[in-house]
Amino acid sequence: MAGAKLAKSESDEAALNADGLKADGGMYCRDEFVAEGEVRLLGAHIGLHLDLTGATFANPDGDALSLDGLTVDLDMVCAGVRAQGLVRLPGAHVKGRLGLDRASLYHPAGTVLLADRLTVDQNLTCTSLNTSGEIQLVGAHIGGLFDLGGATLTRPGGYALRADGLTVEQSMFCKPGFRAAGEIRLAGAHIGDVLDLAGATLSSSGRPALSAPLLTVDHDMLCHHGFSATGEVSLLGAHIGGQLSFKGASLSVAKEKTLDLERLQAGGLLFCDLTKRPGLVDFTHAHVGTLANQSTSWPQRAQLDGFTYDAVHEDRVTADQRRGWLASNLSGYSAQPYEQLASVYRRSGRDHDARTIAIAKQRARRRTLGLPGRLWGLLADSLVGYGYRTWLAGLWLLGFFLVGWGVFDRAHDHAGLVLAKPGEAHPGFQGSMYALDTLLPVVDLHQEGVWIPRGWVQWWAWASILAGWILTTAVVAALGGMLKRD
Repeated sequence: MAGAKLAKSESDEAALNADGLKADGGMYCRDEFVAEGEVRLLGAHIGLHLDLTGATFANPDGDALSLDGLTVDLDMVCAGVRAQGLVRLPGAHVKGRLGLDRASLYHPAGTVLLADRLTVDQNLTCTSLNTSGEIQLVGAHIGGLFDLGGATLTRPGGYALRADGLTVEQSMFCKPGFRAAGEIRLAGAHIGDVLDLAGATLSSSGRPALSAPLLTVDHDMLCHHGFSATGEVSLLGAHIGGQLSFKGASLSVAKEKTLDLERLQAGGLLFCDLTKRPGLVDFTHAHVGTLANQSTSWPQRAQLDGFTYDAVHEDRVTADQRRGWLASNLSGYSAQPYEQLASVYRRSGRDHDARTIAIAKQRARRRTLGLPGRLWGLLADSLVGYGYRTWLAGLWLLGFFLVGWGVFDRAHDHAGLVLAKPGEAHPGFQGSMYALDTLLPVVDLHQEGVWIPRGWVQWWAWASILAGWILTTAVVAALGGMLKRD
């Protein structure tokens, strides 16, 4: 039928009605084949190839091509097909490959390709496909790869591609040059190898640009190297066996979440070199093996409660910089994000960084306490770093000792210290020992009881005694772990 021109008759809306057709050979409606009206092959069985290369189907107000339940024993080739109206393939089975390369499908008022439960034993190729209307592949099964490289899918305000429950045994490629105006939905889909969106451009107004809750990708999911999404990217509950990469991506949304990774499971998360800082990213109860992120790509706001990871990528990001990321938690202070990062640092032998994050946790917690708790926390922080820097107490003691030594030596020379019991035998005065005697509780160096301070020296002695008790108490509390508890 190559080059044939068919038109619907007054008695039949279909230009061709071949329901239930059984063809042992192939069927060729290619090159300049034109059908004005519906072409029907419901339940047909083609023994070899079905070739529609370059054909034109026009039925703008209805079904242009109805292939419900079709079986093709070899390939179905639709390269360069032009269709106005709905193209139907629900329940069809192509035992070879199905090619829609360079096809143009136009039905902007609704669904342009209905292929729910479609089965393709080999590859489904849609390179440079151009559509206006919704593509439905709900429950479809593709035995090879699914290639949408260079395709342009348009359905503003709706689904550009709806493929809930799609199964692709090999990889799904949406590169290079893939563009979608409308939501791409892959809820519960399963990709057997790689889902590659490198360089893809997704945009959707008022709804997610990519919605893939409970998606499973056995290896990597690559949203990097020029990937752009205007609208939320949702991977709620997704399972990525390898790496989930947003390296070099552009993520933007007018409001609500930029990226939803709640309950995500992934072998690794690469979140760096983004073109700009995203808005809100939800990591709630997600788990990744290795986390690679950087300060210039951290979201402005984040949900971090329950987010866990086994390691952080060894990069130039310091523990001090990561404190800012933890502080961006939208729900406010929560101990778990700090403890998670500290434990990862500790397991990797970065004890100093672990202590830095542990202290940051206590400082963040302090801001949630009442005035007495904040004051005590400030004191514990200043004196012993919440028990993680007990050497600070030693510096304070050294400072008080040196100053006290000078103060008491000068006071003794200028009659600021007098004997408690004049005329009795007494040890000689030593400024250093007097300073230690006032600082160290319980310990008696036989200086403080012999020499009595007067005037302003008495005030310094009292301050030294008080400082000694406070510092000693803080050190004991730190060593006992009391300051490290929530």
